[in-house]
Amino acid sequence: MTKEYAWHISRESFSLVEKSGNDWTSPTESGKTMQINVVAIPPVFSGLVGWEAESLPEIPIQFHEAIVFKAISTGYLTPPNMQPDAAQFFSQEYERKVKKAKHYAKAHRVIGGIINSVDF
Repeated sequence: MTKEYAWHISRESFSLVEKSGNDWTSPTESGKTMQINVVAIPPVFSGLVGWEAESLPEIPIQFHEAIVFKAISTGYLTPPNMQPDAAQFFSQEYERKVKKAKHYAKAHRVIGGIINSVDF
């Protein structure tokens, strides 16, 4: 007998259900295995407390360079090393990386759900 299963993602929670007659219920069989591939929200930085820990998400490694670009840009704007052209270049690189990071953050979210039948 083929059982019909479905999954749904809502508010960043995953649910698995089994069809029982005309209703969807929690799966009744145990001991089954499944593989779930997800794109997860990174954890917050460790070592911070209170509101700081709650408001600072981890930055994916491919965007660490943006922080360096911003620091270099700021360094070129300080009086001993004043080079406005170099500061502008690194500021533009920083903005380009931030734009890519925002696109990345929006593109890797699953919203809504898909009902797929699964045969065990």
